[in-house]
Amino acid sequence: MTDHDQHARRTDDVSLRDHLEAAIQAQSTEMVAAIETVEKSLGEIRSILTQRLDLLDRAREVEAAEYARRLEKLNHSYERAEIVLQTYLPRDMFEQSQREFRTWRETITTDLAATRGRAAAYTIVIGFIFTLLIAVLRFVPTS
Repeated sequence: MTDHDQHARRTDDVSLRDHLEAAIQAQSTEMVAAIETVEKSLGEIRSILTQRLDLLDRAREVEAAEYARRLEKLNHSYERAEIVLQTYLPRDMFEQSQREFRTWRETITTDLAATRGRAAAYTIVIGFIFTLLIAVLRFVPTS
């Protein structure tokens, strides 16, 4: 090799330190770009999560308002049902009153039938007595 070739080779050669510094600088640039991309992505994710949390809070508020509305409606329905229930008898009380009513009605019917029978008998007896009186009065001389 000639001096010229060796000199040309030396000028093309880069020291190890320069080479490592250049490589480190290139990697640092790439890493900074990657970090900036990650930070940008994290910012977007943070923004999306914040928005989602806000929407979840709003959904909870709407749900709480709906629960309150339903509870209010249910309370009013319960109050109306209580008022309506006050106008009804329990089944066992109703059945008991029906049994008592049937017993009373049967007693009254029996008493009326007996009374009608007695009334008919009294009517026949009184009619017979009047007929007898009329017959006796016809045969009695009038003065």
